[in-house]
Amino acid sequence: MDSLHAKARPDYDDLIKEHLPRIKAVVRNYSQGDDQQDLLQEVLFQLWKGLNNFKAESQVQTWVYRVALNTCISHLRRASVRVALQTGMDLTLDQEVSEENWQSSAGLLEAFLQDLDELNRGILLMYLDNLSQAEMAEILGLSVSAVGVRISRMKQAFIKFSENWSS
Repeated sequence: MDSLHAKARPDYDDLIKEHLPRIKAVVRNYSQGDDQQDLLQEVLFQLWKGLNNFKAESQVQTWVYRVALNTCISHLRRASVRVALQTGMDLTLDQEVSEENWQSSAGLLEAFLQDLDELNRGILLMYLDNLSQAEMAEILGLSVSAVGVRISRMKQAFIKFSENWSS
């Protein structure tokens, strides 16, 4: 269980410290280059802004994913005003996969992720972070069976993608 779930309203700094790696992963998969830092700041701002409305009806992790994915998907659909947050934490995103690592399984997975549409990309990120199908459905507003079908189809697509990758 999420260690922050016990509190009705987690402390913002604690929330970011615990969930920053997952937030960065979502941002990296929905933006490129200089845009990544702006989008990361926007996600952090939306989390800060929404924290007072968090009612602990779901796990903190579920709420963080919902905010991060919704912010990133909205970012893709329209240009938005970016707000920079000043914190004492390291908010720089990790380096992109280098050319020599593209042959690795991590490179394969990253290439596959980039090939997916925005909804399936979010589902796969959550799947890789071991969220249940019920949690994913709650975050995305889909049925559990719809999430299951998408995961099954992505697994099949990944097999085909990896076969073509090694060719």
